[in-house]
Formats: sequence, C-alpha cells, structure tokens
Amino acid sequence: MKKISVLVFLLALQSAGICAAGDAAAIAYFWSFDGGEHGQIYVMKTDGTQPTQITNIKGMDFSMPSVSPDGSRLLAFGGPERHDDPTKYGLYLMDIDGGNVKKVSACSHEGACASWFPDSKTFVYSVSESGKFRVYRSDIYGKAGVPLTNGLFNYRAPAVSPDGRIIALESDREEKNTGAPDGSDTLSYEEYDEDTAVADGKRIPYNNDGLGKIYVMDAHGKGLKRLTNAGTRYSRPFWIPSGKQLCFFRGEYPNVSVWAMAPDGKGQQELLALPENSMDGSVAWAGAKMVISMAYDAFNPSELRLFPFDGTDNRILPLTTDRGNYYDPSAVAVGGKDFYAMIMDDKHTNSGLIAYASWRLGDIDVYVCRPDGSLRRRLTNSRSALEPSISHDRTRVLYVDYQDGDSKKPNQIFMVNIDGSGKRQLTAGTAYNSRAKWSPDDKKILFVGVEPGKKTEIWVMDADGSNPKRLTDNDCYDDTPSWSPDGKSIVYTSIRDKNERLWIMDADGGNARQLTKHDGKENDATPCWSPDGKTILFSRSYTLMTINSDGTGEKKLDIGVKGDEAVWSPDGKRIAFRPRESHTGIFTADADGKNTADIEDLGFDSSGPSWQ
Repeated sequence: MKKISVLVFLLALQSAGICAAGDAAAIAYFWSFDGGEHGQIYVMKTDGTQPTQITNIKGMDFSMPSVSPDGSRLLAFGGPERHDDPTKYGLYLMDIDGGNVKKVSACSHEGACASWFPDSKTFVYSVSESGKFRVYRSDIYGKAGVPLTNGLFNYRAPAVSPDGRIIALESDREEKNTGAPDGSDTLSYEEYDEDTAVADGKRIPYNNDGLGKIYVMDAHGKGLKRLTNAGTRYSRPFWIPSGKQLCFFRGEYPNVSVWAMAPDGKGQQELLALPENSMDGSVAWAGAKMVISMAYDAFNPSELRLFPFDGTDNRILPLTTDRGNYYDPSAVAVGGKDFYAMIMDDKHTNSGLIAYASWRLGDIDVYVCRPDGSLRRRLTNSRSALEPSISHDRTRVLYVDYQDGDSKKPNQIFMVNIDGSGKRQLTAGTAYNSRAKWSPDDKKILFVGVEPGKKTEIWVMDADGSNPKRLTDNDCYDDTPSWSPDGKSIVYTSIRDKNERLWIMDADGGNARQLTKHDGKENDATPCWSPDGKTILFSRSYTLMTINSDGTGEKKLDIGVKGDEAVWSPDGKRIAFRPRESHTGIFTADADGKNTADIEDLGFDSSGPSWQ
C-alpha cells in the first residue's frame, strides 16, 4: 500500500475544498489532572488558548465528548467520581455550555462514545452491555435507543459520515476468507497458513484474537461491510469533513500510524506515522489541522497531550502543555454558538461572574467562572497571580503578580481582558503593589503600595496605571481598601494601637474615621461594601461579620465555617469567600450565611474571590 506525507494529503484536501481553515472555531476535549482517573470536559480555541471548563456537576466525571455539527450541544460519557453508584454511569446530553444535562442511555463503567448525524438532532452511540459493546441510534428528544448491531461481538467507536449516509465503526467480529477490498494481500508470512489457505492462496480462515477491524454500514445499521484486513489492529475511524476519505488508526503500541482510505475501503494509504512508543488517544479535524491526543518521550511519556498536524512543519509541538492528560478532541463548529462570547451573555451572567486565584495546575493563577462554578476559564499564566478584581462592566480583570514568590522582586499590578487576552502591566518600580480594586465607574483603581522598609499606604491611579496618588500618609499599616457604591468613600483596614480595625475615609483621602471599635484582640480585615451602600462585610479573626456603614448593627453571620476575603454578589443577595479551616475551594452563601456551596470543583487551595 502506498504511503503519502501528511503535507501532501492535507494540501490536496485544501485544494479540493475538502478541508479548509476555519471549519472549526474550537476543540472540546477531556482533561484529567490525576492520570485519567477523574476529569472534566473543556473547550479551547484551535490554537490551544482560552481553555474553559464545560462540565461541572458535583461528584461526577465526564469524558469522551462529541460536539453536534451546529456546535450547540455535546454528548459525553459520565459517571460517579468515586465509582460508588453504578446507576450514574451513562451517556449524557447537554448544551455546549454544560447546561441542561440529561441522561440518554445507561452503560457500564467501561464508557460510551457517540457520533452525530448532520441534523444535530440524531446520533449513534456505543455502550457496553453484558461485556459487549453495541451501537444504538437515538435523538435529542429522548427517544429510546434503537440497536444497530448485535450483541455477539464488540462494535464500538461509531463515526457518522458528514452526509449522514454511512456509519463507520470498529469491531472484533470474526469472519472467514478475509482479504483487503482492493484484492491485495496484507498478511504477514507468520499469518499465512497453507493448511487453511483458500484456493487463491492469499486468504485464510480468520480468527482475529480480539483485534479490531474497520466496518461500515448504512445509517440504519444495514449492509455491514468490512473494509480492512486481518493481521493487526484497526481502530477509531474518523471522517475528513468532506466525507471523501475515512481515516483510522493502524497498529498497536509501540508502533501506531494514521491511515486514510476511500469510503469503500480502497486506496488505503499511510497518512502519518506517530512517534515510536507514543501512547495514542483520539483525533478531531480542526480546520486544516488534524488534532491527535497522544503521549511520547519527547514531552512526558506518562501524560497525553493534544498535538496538531497541518503538514507544514516537521516539529511536533503540543497545543496543551499544562500537567494532566488530554483525551478525546472534538471540533466545535463555527456555525454554532460563539462559545467565547457566551460567558459574557446576559442570559448566563445575570448573577455575575466570579474571579479567584487557585493552585489548580500546581501554580497560582487567576480563573473566572459563573457563580455556580461552571464555564471556568484560566485567565493568567504567570504562576503567581493573586487578588483578582473584575471590572463592573465585566470586560477586564486586575490581578497582582507576585513574581514567583521572589521577595526581591516587587509584586506589581496587571490587567487582562475577561477572555485572557491583552495582558498589560500597570505599576512598576521599587514599590510592592497589591490589593487593586476598581472604582464603581471603572475609571480609577485603588491599591496598596509599600516601599521597602516602610509601611503600607493606600493609593489611587487611573485605569491605565497613570497619575498615581497617595491617599493615606501616616505611621500606620493601611490595607485592603474597598470603594463605596457611589464612589465617594473608601473603607479600609488600619493597624493602630496594635490591632487591625475598619476605617472609612473620603475618596480623596480626607475625613478618616474609625468604624469598628472593640476592646478585643481580634483583627478586623478584608472589608467589602454592599451594592446598596448600607452594609459592610468583613472578617474578624476569620469569623464573617457585617456592620452598617454608620458603625451600628454589627452582627456575626451564622455560616458555620471560618472564612475571610468575603465579597458581595452584584445584587447583594449572596456572598463569596475563602474558607480558612481547609484553605481549599471558594465558597458562596446567602447573604445571611445559609446555603453554602463550594464552586472550586477540584478542592485546590484558592483565594481572593471577586464577584461582578
């Protein structure tokens, strides 16, 4: 069989209009932080940027995503993260943003995979039953799955052709008198047996010992036909966007390659030999790129990455570089929803967005998500980003870069767009700058600055970092400022008489007056003004408290957990805070402290929520 280069193949596809750049806007995939045991589904741009978490159901893992052709929905295998409830295993249907989740079919822990028809309403899927995988056909309306294959052999990895007429699949079905459809003989000498050979001397009675082959059948399971020969494993078929070529994996570890052939099995040719000893996963077409999930020694042999191949460069550079395993890429169509604008859509943000810092990937970076923890996206890649603050128009985020913890390098304030682009530094010099907060009109920024050997002071600057002005100038440590909703006042903490208390001053730094007054040794910290301007939320030695802005009505929240760095939701009905007892997660609660929820699904150390 003829071997062609990936460059020649892809250029031929593009010149024929078969696979043009822009066929996909994004890639859905499975990411696991612990070697594949647990994980969730994410979507990123085709260049590997802006990875955003899609699935977010407490106690559930999701994998093997398949995105509908119109980009509006996805199917995925789901199961309990503790493997403690077999009734939760199944194929799940959901919107592309992770909402409206419903179970389509039950299955075992062995998994389920699916493929869509062009109408984005009908699909096929394979699930394990009594130890064998079967293929079913169903739709988004909840229709019971109709079996397309029997239960005698394994039929898995179904792939619907772009025109919806053919279903390709992998099966270990055993047949006699096998031979390639084009008449050629691919059997090795060891596999040829004169005692069992048929008359033409090329084909033998066949027992594949469980090795898979590629089959096709029509959209309703009729006319099952084998396309590949015996002798090695053929698996995971996938179509190019035009449907004129069917691709598949050939071989077994450590030698695996990607092949292509016509839909009738003729013209089989090697497209791409994967690096030796690579552990391969799955494939998606993203524009003119073939994105493969695999791992090999040049990077980390124990972790899978997503690699794009476009035929223009012999170097193999991964799209994904963070630790963990990346499986099951699935292209998200341009013609569907604008996924990256969705997080800013009014329908999804009427309760605001939360930004926070987390050690999710081993380094501390800023993430943004919905208040329920869904559509989580990492905004920074600085390894030491803390103290995020979302602008009131939800277009920008401030954060502080602590220079990888190097105390000799002053921490500085940065700004980034809500989609993670447009990073720019706002402060510089020898001062250590932190605690940045937006003014209500997003035109000014409060922050705390300190020169080496001196005490912290509160400053204000324009939103572009210009015109810094010091607001406090005394022999005290002033910290954690927060604007009033009308922008006329600032609440902050000040250490005087050895204890930290809340103070209020005018926006120009004048008329400073003490707000909290008590004789105890507890420190008052991290104040935040309520959206209606009547109440200030703060922490007293990790007990969450509220006080009226005139200094009356102090009370403790009945929340049942220690915390600090608390902030209000935009409507003032809920709060978000950092739990101090476990130091993990970001919690939300009603304004009275009831109905707590942890939005940090992996339980990593997190801090500094901002809610706008």
